[in-house]
Amino acid sequence: MTGSILFDKDLEQSVLGALLLEKTAIARVGVLFRPELFYVLQNELVAGSIYTLFKKGSAIDPVTVFSEIRKAGHTDKITLLEVVAYTNHVSNTAHLEEHMAKLTELFMSREVQKIGGEAYSKGGDWSQDVFDVINGLQKGLSDLLARTMQGGLVGMDRLITATLRYIESIRPGVIQGVSSGLKPIDDIFYGFKPHELHIIAARPSCGKTAFALQILRHAASEGKKMAFFSLEMSYQKINQRMLSAISGIPFAKIQRNLLAEYEWSILNEAAVKLAQLPIYLDDSFSQNVQVLHSKCIQQKFKTGLDGVIVDYLQLIGGGRAKGQNREQVIAEISRGLKGMAKDIEVPVIALSQMSRDIEKGGRKEPVLSDLRESGAIEQDADGVIFLTPVEDEQQSFGAPKTIMTKIAKQRDGAKDSFPLVFQGNYMRFQEPELSSGNFKPVQNFYEPQHTQDEPF
Repeated sequence: MTGSILFDKDLEQSVLGALLLEKTAIARVGVLFRPELFYVLQNELVAGSIYTLFKKGSAIDPVTVFSEIRKAGHTDKITLLEVVAYTNHVSNTAHLEEHMAKLTELFMSREVQKIGGEAYSKGGDWSQDVFDVINGLQKGLSDLLARTMQGGLVGMDRLITATLRYIESIRPGVIQGVSSGLKPIDDIFYGFKPHELHIIAARPSCGKTAFALQILRHAASEGKKMAFFSLEMSYQKINQRMLSAISGIPFAKIQRNLLAEYEWSILNEAAVKLAQLPIYLDDSFSQNVQVLHSKCIQQKFKTGLDGVIVDYLQLIGGGRAKGQNREQVIAEISRGLKGMAKDIEVPVIALSQMSRDIEKGGRKEPVLSDLRESGAIEQDADGVIFLTPVEDEQQSFGAPKTIMTKIAKQRDGAKDSFPLVFQGNYMRFQEPELSSGNFKPVQNFYEPQHTQDEPF
């Protein structure tokens, strides 16, 4: 080791010697092996030649390695005899994997020093936005993990045992993952499962936030620890909507504090129930995927985490690189959310706007391309749910509204369409039942505790 820079020259030479000595050695560490892991210049040159030969599928020995060095024009920095000498630094290759892992750790330590140093320097610059500095630091660390913590191919003999254990753990008839609380959706998805990204899309004022909050409340009522990121509304508005749904007091009355004395009693009871649910809210507007990812990791460490809902996808910040259009930025955000679901091992549900195209030409049936700035959203998502109102000229203001719910994508199974009733006064959805040709709401988990509506 030298100074504050973390590297081990002898260890680097030992690893390279093993790769030059044994023909099959590179196959054992190929997943981790990268030239950038080697700090000493001569070692990096030798590692670079080995890496080039490895990608070509060519033989790796001192002669072929030096030939690559000659092609690159670096014979002034290292000779053939010096390349041959690497084999003198190793007697056997028994501990090659452990040595390679240690080199990776040393490289990561150096990169952390570099990333931290850049953040420290920018943090002392008055012209820098502190949130940009924090986001840059988080992105740098996330990218570092992505570059180094890569998996490899695993034998089926190991994987099939784990798969059988997983199948055995499934309880017949029990919803897996996070339940929506709405039977038609649970019958199709059988719960939103870890590693999955689901999109709920609608045009404005179709109740997509109320729909997401209903999933949030139901999942939390079953003991699931849920995170909700609201990039559009404050926590005050979010809580008012949930209090209306639980209490059965019209949202407008709560919003304007036009409550009778008995309604305050009902509202307080609903507040106690809501406070006991394992829900964690964040209404910060300035968020990007890296920040969301980091916050979810922290929450999972502190309390555990079973699901994440983001309202909504197009409001998530994304740094636009030169030459990138908005659709490419949204595509990166979509991939980031899918990666977050896999990394944290929870389902991620993201709300999304629909494009105006559905309003053109009299078309009413939404399709995947109607996702606004869709990019890769329709590819990354494991499930896509569209909410579309059924127009009714006779429908009075504030009356329950029939919403056609279309499962446009379901990676593991069927797609379907069915009606749900959106009770806008109470910010919640109910399942309808067919009666004399008309849909009427039926009781569900969040039945109002009273039905008396006073004028307001």
